[in-house]
Amino acid sequence: MITVFDTLTGNLIANFAPTPIYTAGTNFDFSPDGAHMAILHDGAIEIYDLHAVAKAQPAFRR
Repeated sequence: MITVFDTLTGNLIANFAPTPIYTAGTNFDFSPDGAHMAILHDGAIEIYDLHAVAKAQPAFRR
């Protein structure tokens, strides 16, 4: 399980479950600015805009 937190507030942004699970941690990566995350899911690479994911969380809205 990959858990993403807002480092400013400590609020949970999202949980992601990559598949297959690699113990070396090579199934996800963040963009250099930390705004996007790529995750391997069932053989496909999914890209997430973490700002949009955070705004979709009711507890995260400011």
